Amino acid sequence: RDLTINSMFLGLDGTVYDYFDGQGDLSEKRVRFVGDPVQRIQEDYLRILRYFRFYGRIASSMDCHEEETLQAIRDNANGLKMISGERIWSEWRKILVGNFGVQLTLMMIELGLSEYIGLPESPDIDEMKRVWTHCKEKNIQLQPQTLLATLLRNEEEVMTLHSRLKLSGVERDTALFIVQHRNLTPHPIPIRSYQFLMVDSKAKPSDTRLFISELLKYRGELDLLKEFEAWNPPKFPITGHHLKQNGCPQGKIMSVVLTKLKEKWKDSGFTESEEKLASLIPSVLDSLSTEELQMAQQPKKKKKRDKSFER
Repeated sequence: RDLTINSMFLGLDGTVYDYFDGQGDLSEKRVRFVGDPVQRIQEDYLRILRYFRFYGRIASSMDCHEEETLQAIRDNANGLKMISGERIWSEWRKILVGNFGVQLTLMMIELGLSEYIGLPESPDIDEMKRVWTHCKEKNIQLQPQTLLATLLRNEEEVMTLHSRLKLSGVERDTALFIVQHRNLTPHPIPIRSYQFLMVDSKAKPSDTRLFISELLKYRGELDLLKEFEAWNPPKFPITGHHLKQNGCPQGKIMSVVLTKLKEKWKDSGFTESEEKLASLIPSVLDSLSTEELQMAQQPKKKKKRDKSFER
């Protein structure tokens, strides 16, 4: 066994067999390896993360670590490169949702784990602390992948982390969404920015709702979160059929016209009627610039299939 608190046994007669003082460690809310921590870790390097996970479950404060244990973790961090990303994420996810999840993650970084668990060389520690502080003040619970996004500065870092940990599609896309939109330009009507993200999204509506809810919590916008959750997104009323009926040529130009009509619909607060929008199609066509017409006539480029997005 790895930890003393996991090394107790209960006999059929009710006798507790405790050869490593696991009961004493439980009563003291202490997490220790059985015997030599270096030996235990080298038997399975995932035990480094298991240590932090059980610390979050058992310990009552962040300053109960034994220096011998921390030194053993620091000296053996590179062993994690041999552990699969799925196993690492399975443990790390539980750490993040447990007690001291953010503090334990920051300690993992301090002990040199970053490069072996998919994080960049210099994770954005200040952003994680900033988000964690306002979440604590407002009693906000972020999903694990949203907390991970606080440490990442751009989409490339998200994809590098995903490549290492093999996140699920929704987890990966949540982190990407947070990184892309956390500095969202404000709208005079605050909820509009988030409503626009909803109606413009090409993801499943349920997934998009999750992404936006996490973004609002990330930003500490609880009033807007409540308003967003009560909002029923309207459906854009114009389709390709309307364009054909009103003389729009087929092809990529239809997408250009639909986009312009959708912007008008959004600017109206989603109130512009189907009839009104359809009546605008000829004038939108007439207003297209030479550049827009040329872009619409360019052949569509085939995109390479990115297998990293198939998980």
